[in-house]
Amino acid sequence: MLEAWLFVAEDSIEAADQLLDQIQADSRTLLLQPKMGRARDELAAGLRS
Repeated sequence: MLEAWLFVAEDSIEAADQLLDQIQADSRTLLLQPKMGRARDELAAGLRS
């Protein structure tokens, strides 16, 4: 995540901070709702999209 932040921060520190905030928010959502999305077992066992 640091490398992603550094890459985006070359253009905008604010955008880089927003990127990490969004990644953290999405990670929390997945942690709380691991079964969300549609099962995609045809691609890989247990994969959801």
